[in-house]
Amino acid sequence: METGNEVGRTGGEALVERLERHPGMKARIERVLDVLENTSGDLIRADEAERHAIDELRAMGQELLQGWAEGLWHVLSEFENIRALALQFFLEARKKSSVRTVYMLRQVPM
Repeated sequence: METGNEVGRTGGEALVERLERHPGMKARIERVLDVLENTSGDLIRADEAERHAIDELRAMGQELLQGWAEGLWHVLSEFENIRALALQFFLEARKKSSVRTVYMLRQVPM
């Protein structure tokens, strides 16, 4: 039975803990909740509340995609670093292998 506390958990990690790693997203969600709770007291009409909600959700979507792209960029740059190291290792191994092959060929009696 779900109690609502499980929402947003990934491998036992609470939503609050995840939001602490993303302060911009946490602030954006708080602003959405401010619209829901009308904390400013100035949202009298439904169309005003709708406009504020849409503005906040649109901004949240932009922040979300920006964060996603930055995370992807980090992963891809790490992948590129690993690929470059692997290529360097391969070329060094190939160079050493060719030197060994030439040395071994010189040892073969003719």
